[in-house]
Amino acid sequence: MKNLVRPLVAISLVFLTLAGCGLLPQPAPTAAPQPTATESAPPTAAPEPTTEESAPTAEPAPVAPFHAGFDYNGDARSDIVLFTKNGWQAALSSGAGFDAPSSGPWTANLGMWGEIPFAGDFDGDGKTDIAVLNWNGEFWVGLSTGSSFDAEGSGLWASPAGLWGGIPLSGDFDGDGRDDVLVFTEKDGLRVGLSTGRSFDAPGSGRWNTPAGLWSEQPFTGDFNGDGKDDMAVLNWQGQVWVGISSGAAFDAAGGGQWAVKEAPWGGMPLSGDFNGDSKTDLVVFTPENKWKVNLSSGTSFDAEGSGDWNSAAGLWGELPTAGDFNGDGRADIALLNGNSEWWLGLSSGASFDASGSGRWQSAAGAWCDVPLNAADFWRFDHLTPNMQNLWEGRFRLSGCGQ
Repeated sequence: MKNLVRPLVAISLVFLTLAGCGLLPQPAPTAAPQPTATESAPPTAAPEPTTEESAPTAEPAPVAPFHAGFDYNGDARSDIVLFTKNGWQAALSSGAGFDAPSSGPWTANLGMWGEIPFAGDFDGDGKTDIAVLNWNGEFWVGLSTGSSFDAEGSGLWASPAGLWGGIPLSGDFDGDGRDDVLVFTEKDGLRVGLSTGRSFDAPGSGRWNTPAGLWSEQPFTGDFNGDGKDDMAVLNWQGQVWVGISSGAAFDAAGGGQWAVKEAPWGGMPLSGDFNGDSKTDLVVFTPENKWKVNLSSGTSFDAEGSGDWNSAAGLWGELPTAGDFNGDGRADIALLNGNSEWWLGLSSGASFDASGSGRWQSAAGAWCDVPLNAADFWRFDHLTPNMQNLWEGRFRLSGCGQ
């Protein structure tokens, strides 16, 4: 033990000597003791900002703009545009009627009666445009200015997807913010034309695989799983719904196939839209019994909570139904054009089509025999089985109208 003490004492004396000569680093001064309650406290310096206080806060991520669909003037409410024998008519929504300013005839340098019209935001500017597929398998596009369909870029758009006899449907299938075209064909599968903003021939255009879709089934589109890319689906004669989920290059991504439904009877008219406002496209089937069979998407099926028969302030079998967010509240509604050229609305509450504001809406456009672009496509479904053709010929192809 003594042997250990002596060296330690010697080392201590050396350190004391060096410290006295200033040869060792001095310890940092300690903070002054805080005054006691009886002492007067000297003024203290302002506290240094903490890391959280001094670091600049990040700007919140921008929220993607809401797109109502079929919004021809870009005001976040769905409108009605009709293809007529005398040109194009716009019925713009005010939220309580189809008579907002700029409603009426819209100029367009396309569209001959008998060509197949459809609509979508093909240049991605937030305003819905129009297009037709003609007998030559060509697509002619009219880009919206908000008051006409003759904006710069309108005209013939190149595409590998055009085929006369097929059924053109629109949707943003690759998720780039521009709507594309899908042609559902009898013998050539699904032909997709991806939009560049000036044509339907962007890389990735061509035939897309899918587990869904046989000729004579009823196709529709929408973002059924809410991933930002529109998908395709068909309702078949067994009341089943088969879905093709988009990967951005095909309709065969994981999650596709047969989806369970609450009730989707064959013989009704399927319409798609986000009826409960959860950013996933749902399915509603309007039936000959004047029922609205709503099948809400869970992202993997059409039987989410809230599915079933929804009450409605509008809808008699034989009227022409359409869907869109006509009051701009984020939920898709229904509208029907009747034989008296009247529009009747069923606004969605998220659980029914009878929310406040439902009923007859005044309109500046829309006559029986006109073709609303966001209507179900039965007026041109020549591929339906004979009994279905007879049904739609009498009900929706409107014999005597020349359609």
